[in-house]
Amino acid sequence: MISVSQSSGMIDLTGNGFRATIATKGATLLEWVPLSSMSEASGSWVDGYESLADLDNQAGVRNGILAPFPNRIANSTFDLDGTLYQFDPVTSRDKTVLHGFLRIVTFDVADISANDDFISIVFRAKIDDDAFAGYPFALEVEVVYLFKNQAIDVSIKAKNLNNFRIPFAAGWHPYFRLPNAEVVDEMYLKVPSVWTIETDQNLIPVRDEYGRQRKQFDDSFNHPRLVGKSVLDKCFTNLQPGPQGVFETSISDCKGEHVLTVWQDRGHMHVFTGDTLLRRPRNSIALEPVEATTNSFNHPELIEELMLHPGQTRVFNFGARVEVNS
Repeated sequence: MISVSQSSGMIDLTGNGFRATIATKGATLLEWVPLSSMSEASGSWVDGYESLADLDNQAGVRNGILAPFPNRIANSTFDLDGTLYQFDPVTSRDKTVLHGFLRIVTFDVADISANDDFISIVFRAKIDDDAFAGYPFALEVEVVYLFKNQAIDVSIKAKNLNNFRIPFAAGWHPYFRLPNAEVVDEMYLKVPSVWTIETDQNLIPVRDEYGRQRKQFDDSFNHPRLVGKSVLDKCFTNLQPGPQGVFETSISDCKGEHVLTVWQDRGHMHVFTGDTLLRRPRNSIALEPVEATTNSFNHPELIEELMLHPGQTRVFNFGARVEVNS
């Protein structure tokens, strides 16, 4: 049965094998229940905001769409072509500048299409050049969700509406949980990388002698390994592609009965075990596909790769799927 309903800033979707709820604010996924792979009693596989008021609070940036940059900007400033730009925190609770501002933008529902196999929904927003301090650039952003069986595909598409180049990078901040793993400690994690970005106490990447972001060898989770008491808030880089040519990070329970895989077409994977969350710390794990590493706007060799030229459009593709092996 296919069902789509919209009210009070939320869209409820029911399709063949899933149920989901998305808020128009931030085009934020609130709930995702793969119906044919688990019982209703087990709840959502994403640990989202519990209400629109919770979403307004933005605590934990649960399942947030990250743009025009993911993660942090050192000192809330960046220099582009000799001009210094100064960001302001986007909410009153933010003590620093992080995860961009798209997460608080209210999107229009531009299109909904469905058949017996899938439901696709397109969210669209136009950002004016005076909308947010520190980013005086106009752009149009689309966020597309495609639900099919026990999988979600997501695309973030950004178009530069200026007559000059602008920096832009996107990402996703989803928290995932498993039916048979009530806390992160009980999950097995696999990341297709043996390199992480070294950071300081403020989670800002450390520079090497050439001014580049310093990397550390870390093969701890290159094969499935129990998270246990590990505290993670780190970015894995130099991802290795799988057989399908995309990069896949996965979590599973101890018996391998429930497996969730996050895929991305490029970029990096930031993993956060949720230790500092105010609600349910370490009950879910954030697997964050990102186009850019933290503070990339302040690294000339990295920001050049993120530039959108006048009229140019760029798309970042990623998604998640569920497997049940009972």
